[in-house]
Amino acid sequence: MKILYCIILLFLSVNNLTAQNGFDLKHIDSIIDNRVRNQYGKALQQLSNRLNAEKNPRILQTLYAKKTAILLDQNKINEAQSTINFAQKLCVTDNCYPEKSSLNFQQAVVYFQKNETAKALEEILKNNLILQKYIPKARELAISYSLTAYYYNTLEDFRNAEIYLKKSLDLEKELNPDKDFASTYNNLGILSKKQKKWTKAIHFFKQTLQQDAKSRNFQNNIYTYNNIASVYLEIPKLDSVYHYLKKAKKSATKEELFNSSVYPNFCVYFSRKNKVDSTLYYGHQFLSRFSENNPDHYSKAAVVYSEFSQLFERNSSLDSSLFYQKKLLEIKEKQWNTTDKEEMISKAEQKAQIKYQNQVIQALEQKNYFQNLSIRQNRILIFSIVIGFILLLISLILFFQRRKLKHEKKQIELEQKILRSQMNPHFIFNALTAIQNKVMENNPLGTATYISRFSKLIRQNFNFTQKEFVTLEEDLDALKNYMATQQMRFENKFDYEFNIDENLNPNFINIPPMLLQPFAENAIEHGFKDISHKGKIEIIVARQNKEQLRFKIIDNGKGFYPKTDEKLHALEIIKTRLKLNNPNDEASFYIKNRTDVPGTEVSFLLTLANNS
Repeated sequence: MKILYCIILLFLSVNNLTAQNGFDLKHIDSIIDNRVRNQYGKALQQLSNRLNAEKNPRILQTLYAKKTAILLDQNKINEAQSTINFAQKLCVTDNCYPEKSSLNFQQAVVYFQKNETAKALEEILKNNLILQKYIPKARELAISYSLTAYYYNTLEDFRNAEIYLKKSLDLEKELNPDKDFASTYNNLGILSKKQKKWTKAIHFFKQTLQQDAKSRNFQNNIYTYNNIASVYLEIPKLDSVYHYLKKAKKSATKEELFNSSVYPNFCVYFSRKNKVDSTLYYGHQFLSRFSENNPDHYSKAAVVYSEFSQLFERNSSLDSSLFYQKKLLEIKEKQWNTTDKEEMISKAEQKAQIKYQNQVIQALEQKNYFQNLSIRQNRILIFSIVIGFILLLISLILFFQRRKLKHEKKQIELEQKILRSQMNPHFIFNALTAIQNKVMENNPLGTATYISRFSKLIRQNFNFTQKEFVTLEEDLDALKNYMATQQMRFENKFDYEFNIDENLNPNFINIPPMLLQPFAENAIEHGFKDISHKGKIEIIVARQNKEQLRFKIIDNGKGFYPKTDEKLHALEIIKTRLKLNNPNDEASFYIKNRTDVPGTEVSFLLTLANNS
């Protein structure tokens, strides 16, 4: 909320009005900017006197916006809403802009303070459309873009937040190239990080440090250093993490350390190093001052609880791991559902477009553009041409929409089949039976290990169902866990081996999830069934060229004998997924029996996404 308030104050300071009859606007702006609450009464009285004397509707818009800003900071939301409603009726044409933007901003803040973020976004999107049409080079539009980015970020639509923040930055550079843009670069870095664009994030954070050094403003260095450290935690580069966390800690007070994410990041760093005492120390440093009234604390607490749970799991303290896993679930239950947010964003965008169109229609009716048309014969011709064009346009739109919907329907059906095939119910039943057998064998260590692997496998599978792409490292880790679980289930009746091209960095390569698992499952469940020798699976990943990877899955089982029934099997699903990724990928796919020894060989190319 602090960021939002600063953006609004920045706009209010843009509107400079001439002093009149003892009315000192600069003094009122200073009271609002510095939030001098004990002088709000005097400021409101001066504003009321000026409002009673002022006749210019555009100036009235600005004065009422300043009054509303004071009322909102006093948490008088209903009075602020009444003031906005009255002020907006004073000027209803497009000539009211850009001054009327100040009231639109305040209306958005009212919605936001009432926890109606989608309505706040709707109001700002409508404001953007009007300013883009009538005053595309106004400073108010740059501020409106910043507010749009803020609301999108609040709703966790980071892609659109980044788009609007860049729009604001580009327009501000054009209007005021000498301005300090450190905070904007920092926000762009945060948004890139949230989208897992690590290189871009570090680039923007380093630009932030350069801007701060240029302006000799070092008070925010703690946050920038900490942001860089958090990116290196994701890559991960632990030496760089520790380097920047030390810089952050050195440049901050204890209060700043708590308000930032330095303590949670230290907790993650020492957890990755498996240093139990240091992990617990920094985690509890944050949790000791956790506040349920601070929304930012929830995500940080979730990080700490997750690291505690994983740390105790790695050290075989399963009771403690389960305790912190429950704490993590309690925190996450209090956060919004992502699907609900996406629906809110979509509805807000649609309503903004409708309101904008209604305003345009009202303006056109007021100006009465068609009052000078005198030749009635031409009206019929023009009307016929317009109707014909609209019908043609509607036909084209419907055609492309049908084609798009048909393609989307095919994708949805395929995804549903993939989801049903990703976790075989027979595998779950057999795994649970294996757990029961190990319990009956009185083997607590083996049982705990098997349960840990099995729970991790279930968690990974559920996580993958929510993602279109995962890193190669994540996918290979899930596959290793699956084969290790199966290896325990079948009592080491087969071995597996991974051969990954040493020139690849799996953390920076994105692929569709679960492409390899069906073939490994087929080898284990069918290829190794009733064989007398020990089975073996070899997974090979190599760079084919700059744009493609080569995947191979080789086993020494019974060989490949395709089924002849009419059911859609995993083989067809994988081929369809490859085709949707790139038609050339499907063409590269083959599955055949080995010629040297019994067994099966599967191979295909995968074209990488642009950000891999």
